[in-house]
Amino acid sequence: MSEVKNSLSEWNDLMVQKYHKDGTRFEKGFYLKRKMELQILQKMVKMAKPDSKKKIADIGCGEGFLIKEIPIGEKIVGIEISTTALRRAKKIVGFKKNVFLIQGDAQKLPIPDNYFDIILCSEMLEHVPDTQIVLKEFNRILSKTGLLIVSIPNEKQVQKLLDLSRKFKFSRLIEGVSTSENDQNEWHLQDASVEWLKEKSLNLFSIEKLINYPKIFNLRIIATLKKLE
Repeated sequence: MSEVKNSLSEWNDLMVQKYHKDGTRFEKGFYLKRKMELQILQKMVKMAKPDSKKKIADIGCGEGFLIKEIPIGEKIVGIEISTTALRRAKKIVGFKKNVFLIQGDAQKLPIPDNYFDIILCSEMLEHVPDTQIVLKEFNRILSKTGLLIVSIPNEKQVQKLLDLSRKFKFSRLIEGVSTSENDQNEWHLQDASVEWLKEKSLNLFSIEKLINYPKIFNLRIIATLKKLE
């Protein structure tokens, strides 16, 4: 695994091919779970308040399901490290007006300083070796008055639900939450939580708003952050 991770693009391609071969979390699993996943994206877009004058980035755009939910923007740029995911994103959203899809590593983005008005980042920060390096890049390319909207898994709560599903034999209902044989998601390089996000964003962003979703399970955290100078 360590040798594969030396090439983050190749490693992510392997993960996409392994865990998304039958569809993403928006396409597989039971109906309510798929609906929940889609609602998280819709909440992120609503919090971002996009308009026709704003440049918007979706970093770690995957197959393009978040971009699909963005109704308007001067320019919408999806950046994804996996060529496999990016190929599918081009089929799903590549036809949309003002949408540009590029391959790139979030640790070193091919974007000018202070360029975007909105950065969206869904379920990506836990997949990188050094989250703080990525957030430094987000700080660099975000405009002074811009907004960063992120969603991350609440790792401990997700694992509790997975453990319960196995114990009471309803794991088929939550198919789409992919784990390796040792019950840990091998695609996740970080254990995400509110405290983790606060630590990684220290001196880079202020956290303006936090939402736990869905409230009954608190499986995901959606946060609005503002850039610190």
